Amino acid sequence: MEDNTAPFISAHDFDIVRSAFRLSVAEGLIVERYWIQHARDLLRELTGNEDADEAIINRIIGRSAPQCIPQRTRDKPAR
Repeated sequence: MEDNTAPFISAHDFDIVRSAFRLSVAEGLIVERYWIQHARDLLRELTGNEDADEAIINRIIGRSAPQCIPQRTRDKPAR
């Protein structure tokens, strides 16, 4: 039986990959047209899996939906 589940990546490991990606971009090492492939390569290095989840790739490069803000925080006025 084949296991089609995506590999698990902890929040800590994800943060490391995202930071490495952002640093590469900020230092001008990776031009925008290679961002997706670079994020896939970083994720493959971490997980060992050839198939990267597109949602994770999009989050690494910053193309995700806005972060959810808990309801109680959103409704309270800033102090």
